[in-house]
Amino acid sequence: MKFYKDPFDSSILDNDVYKLILDQTKDVERAGQEVERVTHGLIFGFAHVEAQNIRFFESHQFHLISLRSSFEYIQRSDENVLPPDGFSVTAFTKDQTIQTEDIKKLALTIGEVNRYFKDKDIPMEKSLEIYMQWINNSLYHGFATRCFIARNNDQSIGICTVRVKEKSGEIDLFGIVPEYQNRKIGKYMLQQALDYLRSKHVGTISVVTAGENTKANSFFERNNFVLQRLDLVYHKHII
Repeated sequence: MKFYKDPFDSSILDNDVYKLILDQTKDVERAGQEVERVTHGLIFGFAHVEAQNIRFFESHQFHLISLRSSFEYIQRSDENVLPPDGFSVTAFTKDQTIQTEDIKKLALTIGEVNRYFKDKDIPMEKSLEIYMQWINNSLYHGFATRCFIARNNDQSIGICTVRVKEKSGEIDLFGIVPEYQNRKIGKYMLQQALDYLRSKHVGTISVVTAGENTKANSFFERNNFVLQRLDLVYHKHII
């Protein structure tokens, strides 16, 4: 079990935000003690789909917000594709710039089916700010190990960020704005990210998506990612 205050979410939501990760059912008593200590703020809870975990969150007045799908890449031969004419995917460097409006579109694309946007008690502008700042931190402040940007002429229309931790690789942010989807740009961008991670000799490559994001789930499954775990995501607002 992990229980901690999240400084990133707290700063943007102007409130104390805690995260509870409930890995084992034997931790529910301790988790209950931690939850009861919080007298003001928000608690985000994550747990594997098990009856005891569900009972715990319901008994402590949490609200089910979303599902979280965890995938792992299975090393197989990938179909090579090239981007359509007029499009490119390149690794981002800090001397480059992306227009704020493009970052906003990417943030909306990535966030619209995710848990912040689904929580009616979190203002829409705050949910958008979380994803915009997440993108900025990945591009300019070292939150990601490498970022890939898909472009159509001078417009940034897709992003994929990856992180390398010891012997594992993770695809973090991933999205193509809707009007440019279904053109194999996302597949080409994913290839660049996988090639980079393989060059780092990581043992595993994973990605986490919202369980309700059927487009993303289907995309990763078509590209040799296999579902490993499904978690429940709960929110609790304490006033």
